[in-house]
Formats: sequence, structure tokens, C-alpha cells
Amino acid sequence: MSLPKKLLAQLSRLKLQPRYCFSSKFKGEHQSTQHGAGLEFADYRAYQLGDELSHVDWNLYARSRRSFVKVFQFESDLTVSLLIDGSISMDFGMPKKIDLARNIALALSYVVLNSNNRVQLYACQENLTPISPSTFGLPEFFHLSTAMEGFSNLGSLDLATCLRQFTELNQPGLVILISDFFDHTTYQDMLTLLVKQKFEVVLIQILSLEELDPDLSGEAQLVDVETQKSKDVSVTKRSLSTYKKNLEHFLDQIQNFCQQHSITYLQTNNQNSLEQIILENLRKVGLIGTI
Repeated sequence: MSLPKKLLAQLSRLKLQPRYCFSSKFKGEHQSTQHGAGLEFADYRAYQLGDELSHVDWNLYARSRRSFVKVFQFESDLTVSLLIDGSISMDFGMPKKIDLARNIALALSYVVLNSNNRVQLYACQENLTPISPSTFGLPEFFHLSTAMEGFSNLGSLDLATCLRQFTELNQPGLVILISDFFDHTTYQDMLTLLVKQKFEVVLIQILSLEELDPDLSGEAQLVDVETQKSKDVSVTKRSLSTYKKNLEHFLDQIQNFCQQHSITYLQTNNQNSLEQIILENLRKVGLIGTI
């Protein structure tokens, strides 16, 4: 998979704007606060037994007769985890939701790598499946794109299991989950756990125009692409109105949940261009900024 050169040039002027700082042993653009040697002075704290004497501010000691050590701020890389819904329901619409999800993940990966931070990609199906391991450096973008091409087999979805497995494998960082969220598991409980464990969580929901505003009438057979269960229905104005009300309730539930748990949420559809989603929509919700 590849992205247009014009878009790559635009992405090179962007950066992610996480709300939290995360500690890491790797060096990068993102800043986190640590005690001890570093790059930039941040604050003072009282001296504790075991602190290095070289960090004591002796001028401050001479004025106050109290010992304080300097707290420094150093640059550490941010690990961004992109989780892509690899279920059958994503293989729907024109263009397909899964194709848009892949391209969003690729574009965000480019922004992350261009900022000297780390990115890792996972597919969410019945279990969490790595697409690409933790990757660092813009030259690795080609290999990441190749790995994305290999992600093609869609299956059933158990989002709760995938998120639980993710928490067991990773330290706190920025997690971006791209899905239609047509999932029957208690995945919201696991999102709550991620937040409690100090992950910063971003949800990008992709729906198709056909799902948002179905053009149906008369007799039809509806098939649940996840379970393959079918149902014969008579599509009327009333039934379409009921469907839209239920869909609106479904979307409101997700949005309210995100607001209650300080989760960044963007709902988009397959008719929006990749450029619009990255350069406009994600900037509006505060995830993307300019360098």
C-alpha cells in the first residue's frame, strides 16, 4: 500500500498532540518528566537521601539553607499503537471501510515516524494479531506499508478480548482504535481499563453511507455479516425511521461513553476523503497539530 506524494508532503508538516506524557527508555520528540539527568530544567523538589549531589542547587541552598534538587525534562519517544478492526463488517461499502481504515492507519503511522516516535500496528479479530512490531524511523515506513498489504484476511470480532490482550502486552501510551464498533462484546469495560491504566485512548469510528442512510424499500433479506444470521423484512418508511433512531442511539452511546472517560472520539464515513479526515477532522478533535 502507498499514499500519494502530495499527501505525504502534507503529513510531514504534522505531528500528533497527545494530552499526556509517557515515560520511555527511547529518545524521540515527545517530552516526559523525569528526575535526574536530562535536557531541560523543569522544577525543584526537596532533596532526598540517595539523590546525586550534582543535582543540588547550591545557590538556592545558600539563600534558603534548605536543599533542593533540580528536576529535569528530557525527550523520550512516544509509542503509538494503532488497532484496526479486521472483522467482516469492515468489508462493506464503496469504498470499503477496511480500505479507509488501512489508509488512516498508514497516514497516522507516517506522522508518528516522521516525529521520531514509535508505532506498532495490530489487527483486531477474535484475537489480537500483530501487523507490524514496534517500528522507529521514517525509513521503516516502506516496510510498514508492505506489512499492511499482508493484512487482508477478515474474520469475526471479539473486541473485548483484543483489548484485554493489548493491555497485557503493552505499557501506557497512545492507543488509536479504528473500527465501526459493530461488536457485541463488553469492549467498553476494557476501554475503561485502558484509561485506568493511564493509556490515552482515541476512537475513530468508520461507517458507510449505506449504513447511515440505507436506500432500501419493499421486501428484503438482511444479513448480519458478523454472525451470518439473516432476517426477511419489509422495508417501509416507518421501519427506516426506526432503524435511524436506533443507529442514532447507538452512536450517542459511544460518544457519551467517550466524553465520560476522556476518550477522544471521531465519527466519520467512507465518503470522506483521507485528506479531509487527517488534515481537518482529526485536527478539530485535537489529535493532530502542525510542527
